[in-house]
Amino acid sequence: MYVNNELKHSRRTDLEDSDLEIIWQTICCFKSKRSPLFCGIYRPSKEQDDLVEKNMELAYLLNCETITTGDLNIDYLKQASCNKHPLRRAVSSINFKQLVTMVTRPRSGTCLEHVYTNFQIV
Repeated sequence: MYVNNELKHSRRTDLEDSDLEIIWQTICCFKSKRSPLFCGIYRPSKEQDDLVEKNMELAYLLNCETITTGDLNIDYLKQASCNKHPLRRAVSSINFKQLVTMVTRPRSGTCLEHVYTNFQIV
């Protein structure tokens, strides 16, 4: 994860799990007094769904604005299967909304890269 040196930031290893490909950062954006959480994640297989879900819940319990980005290997465009996916349902149940709703991999016509947030973007 790249963070501009002009931004105050700190890595949140307390949220990271060594069994996941995940990184958490708190980033204070310029003059803002808020410090949202940012997460980068790669989910290679469904065997890690429980770990990913627990990790997201840890962040949710901090009651911070959170943005999670990454390749979850779940095609968001296949709504029927995506909405039934346990990980997708878990993320929705803690009020995270998907921001990317279009093809991210033109060759396959899929949307595997997800961006979730738990705060309202105007």
